[in-house]
Amino acid sequence: MRSLLDTPTDALDDLASRSDPKGLAQLSLHLALLSATSLLVVVAWPSLWVLLAWIVHGCVLVFLFAPLHECTHRTAFESRWMNDRVAGVCGAVLLLPANYFRAFHLAHHAHTQERERDPELARPKPSTFREYAYHVSGIPYALERMRTIARHCLGQVDEPFIPASHAKIVVREARTLVGIYAGLAAASWWVGSLALLVYWLVPMAIGQPMLRLFLLAEHTQCALSGDPAHNTRTTGCGPFLRRLAWNMPFHREHHLFPSIPFHGLPAASRRLASLLPEPERSYASFHRSLIARLIQR
Repeated sequence: MRSLLDTPTDALDDLASRSDPKGLAQLSLHLALLSATSLLVVVAWPSLWVLLAWIVHGCVLVFLFAPLHECTHRTAFESRWMNDRVAGVCGAVLLLPANYFRAFHLAHHAHTQERERDPELARPKPSTFREYAYHVSGIPYALERMRTIARHCLGQVDEPFIPASHAKIVVREARTLVGIYAGLAAASWWVGSLALLVYWLVPMAIGQPMLRLFLLAEHTQCALSGDPAHNTRTTGCGPFLRRLAWNMPFHREHHLFPSIPFHGLPAASRRLASLLPEPERSYASFHRSLIARLIQR
């Protein structure tokens, strides 16, 4: 295997071009799918078929994390304001404020798999099957989100990856979102509507395990080193999941070249194939292997 150091620095420059039309096309496809799954819930409600509709709708809903992630890097669109607006809306839907997440995620990129500095390692990855099941349930994520947003609303911003100059923005953002959530809840109560529960909160809770399973594969049990070729995992999957996830399964390539937009990652993967370790065959194979190791402990 040749070294990445042997690759000319400009070898992938043509893939780093950002595009409003490509970003809008991908976003439109995601929103169209979200509309279709919402219609499934409309048709199924209030029969028991709504449980199946919630699973489908919830999975599409939680994968709004993908455009949030891409817009955090400001690579989804060429226009900065489009990246920031889309990130803001997706973050509001996911209870993950965009400015807070940008600081968190950029620190993760700067210190990937460094025990003391990567914010993704602030909470240990599952080390037993019981911890794995609890993590995948999405409950820890929900509790963390509520605690963190509440703390920020109170003006308590002590995360080391948030600079003091950014703290006021994080506080203002949290208070704005809580105000929006409270307003929506009050309006729903006033008109006697269950829409927020039926189309947003319940399906989002049901869809969270899918996103947790997806995200676990990115770095879990990868090398605790500064080498993106080995501290990050690319995972094989079908075209539907790749499209839904805005090509995030090409995660090793993304960490190596975070300036490459989602639409350039498949080509980057092909060009770098001879330089990188083999990708994980599938998400199913990753989780089978992980569960087997956890059960043995």
